[in-house]
Amino acid sequence: LREPVSRFVSLFNFVRTIQTKFRTAENFVAAVKSRKSVKVNDANAFCNNMAWVLSGEPIEKTFAYVDSLEEAATIESQLFGELEARGFTMLLSDRMAESMVLLMHKMRWDIKSVRFSDTSDRIQNRKTYLCQSESCRTAILSCNRVDQLLWQRYQPIFREQLSQVPEADNRINEFLKQWRSKSTGPWMRKYPGNCFQTNTPDPRFRKLHMCGNSK
Repeated sequence: LREPVSRFVSLFNFVRTIQTKFRTAENFVAAVKSRKSVKVNDANAFCNNMAWVLSGEPIEKTFAYVDSLEEAATIESQLFGELEARGFTMLLSDRMAESMVLLMHKMRWDIKSVRFSDTSDRIQNRKTYLCQSESCRTAILSCNRVDQLLWQRYQPIFREQLSQVPEADNRINEFLKQWRSKSTGPWMRKYPGNCFQTNTPDPRFRKLHMCGNSK
């Protein structure tokens, strides 16, 4: 899960056609609520998208137009019950290291068996839209009520689950050390199954599947 306002703003900066057309989050959300000039796929991408994805519902049942807090609470409560019944573990994007440690604990992964690479940073060649006013934040949350309730719901659950991980602090520090390391690490020697094969000419494949000192 990602905090809904930061997720909206990130997507607003990424989908330049939407930003160019509507200029501000307030304008875009107003257009979504009026159900004019915004395609359902675009409305669905920006409003309550996380809850919709988790629900598995088709686009015809998008949560983008959920407006009242009462309706949002009903949807969130039902969705949470379904996720709990499936034994769902929710990770949080703003606590990436802790989330990965929790995931590795539940999956029984050896930290050194995984190679970490943070390649999510986008090259920005245009001015970044910032949501700095209260009106901006209010507008975004008004079309993300379900996502916001889900986000609030999972905060204490995540903290409780993380507290049950043995030596969590040490494992988080180990993860961060491995994540930031420029070394290829022991994972290549331990799990060389996807190593580069000399008979594969594709340059991208070569780059992704180099092992050890292969050239």
